[in-house]
Amino acid sequence: MKSLTLTSTPILLFVGLLYSSVAQAYTFVGCTTVVSPTTGDPDSTTVSSAALCNNYCAPTADSAPYFYFNVQSSSCVCTSQAPTAPIYSTSAASDNMGNCAAGYSTAYKIATTFTFSMCDGSADPSSSVTNFVNTPGDCFTACRTYGQAAFSVYRPTNQFYCLCAASSTPTNTQGTDPRNCGASGFFLYSHSAASSASGLARRQLKDKLDVARKERQKRERFCPKGLIACAVEGWDSYECIDTSSELESCGGCIYGEYGSSFNTTSTGTDCSTLPGVSLGAVTCQDSKCQAHACKKGYELIGGLCERQI
Repeated sequence: MKSLTLTSTPILLFVGLLYSSVAQAYTFVGCTTVVSPTTGDPDSTTVSSAALCNNYCAPTADSAPYFYFNVQSSSCVCTSQAPTAPIYSTSAASDNMGNCAAGYSTAYKIATTFTFSMCDGSADPSSSVTNFVNTPGDCFTACRTYGQAAFSVYRPTNQFYCLCAASSTPTNTQGTDPRNCGASGFFLYSHSAASSASGLARRQLKDKLDVARKERQKRERFCPKGLIACAVEGWDSYECIDTSSELESCGGCIYGEYGSSFNTTSTGTDCSTLPGVSLGAVTCQDSKCQAHACKKGYELIGGLCERQI
């Protein structure tokens, strides 16, 4: 029987190699009010730059994927609390290049392949992919297989309006309609083709694994774990078989798996019909037929009976 696990292995390896070659860094996601560490987050500290704040927070990025740096107080806060729409200023908290005004902390997303370009008022990347999301990180995830991402604060629902586009060239790089970040403008981001490909590979892998999971759930619905529902010839019925040891369905179902969209044809072997095998001298072991004695004119080679020449 074909193994889904085996076919997924090279995909996993490919994704791992591709993902490891894609550079990740921290990126600006807005000017916000002050945020404090939440339970389990590192203690706040004092540093002289956003880069040093990133160095301090990066080791705990898995549990605290954002950090906030305040230029005036030199305060650095690592936290699991993403910047949400309500804490973005409705006034001009920064210029269109993300330089925050006095009194505001600069929010950053740690470990992302997206790079901030600018803020702009006409930044729709002409994409059919639009989402309402709760955090900037959710927008990056939604656009991970695209070259561009853009989001703006949508205050009626306290969410972010997120747009994705295929091109890796930032939209409106000349600032045709520059807006202050956090006011009514879009935050524009881009990343490389390699990053897009990496995201696409991960999405395709997830789709394949989801299909495999659903197939496994189908099997377990029909039969106890470890047994496969094999179709019965000529009937809309099945029998639960351990194909690793069943003599007449060794390695798979002779008439296909019942209710499976993958294995609808024979994937196994009826060991009792193998040529040259002595009566009763064959078993199914580890999904393979294993002969122990052969008829006259045949020779036992590697567990099978081969005709003598």
